[in-house]
Amino acid sequence: MMRSGQSIGGWSPIIFAVIDVLIATMLLFAMLLASLAYVQVLNAEALKTGAPLPFDVDSLLDLMREEPASPALWWVYVTVFSTFLPSMVNLILGGLSILRGLPGLGRFAAHHFFPEDPRNLTGVKRFGGSLLLTGQFAVAVTGALLLALLALNFGLQFLGLVGINLLSVAEQANDWIMQSITQAD
Repeated sequence: MMRSGQSIGGWSPIIFAVIDVLIATMLLFAMLLASLAYVQVLNAEALKTGAPLPFDVDSLLDLMREEPASPALWWVYVTVFSTFLPSMVNLILGGLSILRGLPGLGRFAAHHFFPEDPRNLTGVKRFGGSLLLTGQFAVAVTGALLLALLALNFGLQFLGLVGINLLSVAEQANDWIMQSITQAD
């Protein structure tokens, strides 16, 4: 999506990167529901035949609720949140695209401060245009710092919130799927 945004130009790479992260979040929940349904159908078939459960979802969800930092759960976190990696890379690259300058600022400076005829270039216009274009460096450094803080905050806050919501959705979906399976029998 970010490539599409880059071809349009302006702020669109960042907008497309944010849309990509939102779509990845929705796909994460859809993947969770599909995986739970698949595993619970396997479990229901195993119960019908008297075989042991291939995967005990209830005990996994209980462990997630009681000990979320347990090393026994790391494989779940890696599997689930690896879907976010490409989207996060797109968001970071979209944010880094600002570092080359604010969209349209160079065009604005050329139009307002630097006339086509060099004889019309006054000292005030030269200073103003140079200050504006050089000020992009301060914007770039500030943007890089804000992007790093945003990525850190996203990692600490949003993914934790998504993880908590994923657990709640997983528990509710697990109950609903099990009820559907038992009613179908």
